Amino acid sequence: MAKPKASRDNLVRKIGDIMKKFLFVLVGMVLVLSAGQVWAKDGFYMGMDLGVVVAPEMDVQTGGLDDWSSTDVSATRCDVTINPDRSQVGPNDCADDPQPWGPMAESFEGGSGILAGLAVGYRLGNFRVEGEYFYRGTNL
Repeated sequence: MAKPKASRDNLVRKIGDIMKKFLFVLVGMVLVLSAGQVWAKDGFYMGMDLGVVVAPEMDVQTGGLDDWSSTDVSATRCDVTINPDRSQVGPNDCADDPQPWGPMAESFEGGSGILAGLAVGYRLGNFRVEGEYFYRGTNL
């Protein structure tokens, strides 16, 4: 007795899915196993990168005020690590302990753009000296 057409189509679809997965794994293994060691010569070399940047939108919420623009002297302005020159702070403003932070919420829009990089270096045996420059521009 012949199988119904619907069950035969499901079987063909399942076999096709298995073959796609097998082919994907096989191609991946061939690419990984065929990569050999790079035999770099001594001397100058150069490399470049080019890509796409995608920055997602982000909402940030903390337990602190936007204390830099606050009229009160705050923890950020008086923190020597963040503000070593004590800019925008009077001579006696940081004598007392900083005020505690209140709630803060900020939103940042996402965007996309380009990433470009250039590397120039010199190789001498196992020793390399290299300089790199990367540019990332994002449109909001």
